[in-house]
Amino acid sequence: MRLQDRQGLLPQLQQQNVPATLASPTPPHSRRRTPMDQPPYSIAKREVIAETENLRVVLMTLAPGEATPWHHHTKITDTTFALTGAVRVEIETDADGVAEAGRVERRELFPGAPCRIEPGTMHRVVNAGNDPCSFLLVQGLGRYDFIKPG
Repeated sequence: MRLQDRQGLLPQLQQQNVPATLASPTPPHSRRRTPMDQPPYSIAKREVIAETENLRVVLMTLAPGEATPWHHHTKITDTTFALTGAVRVEIETDADGVAEAGRVERRELFPGAPCRIEPGTMHRVVNAGNDPCSFLLVQGLGRYDFIKPG
């Protein structure tokens, strides 16, 4: 995909008519958010853009040197789309690309580039630059969880 095509991707996505519940302090459906729904860490900025029962879209910003903790999800797939800055996704893997503790694959993402992380894969997102970086995180299908190693 050419860079100019990637840059036009977000406006195209915004024009799609996809049913979703916009994040609000009190969601209109019966399930209320609990502290368990929030990851047990803090970063420069985290904004839930849209959320349904099975899908979550989050805009995240990391300060220079900041990273999410190592973690995995049991049921959901994470797809990270770099927006600005130096976004790096680190994944525990072996030489064959199979998840394995102790070996780390580093994926440097350019704006618009996606990185898909399957359930059960230990990973984290790192700001690899000297300026803030931002990325769009699409999580689904399934109920969100955040499992730290150990």
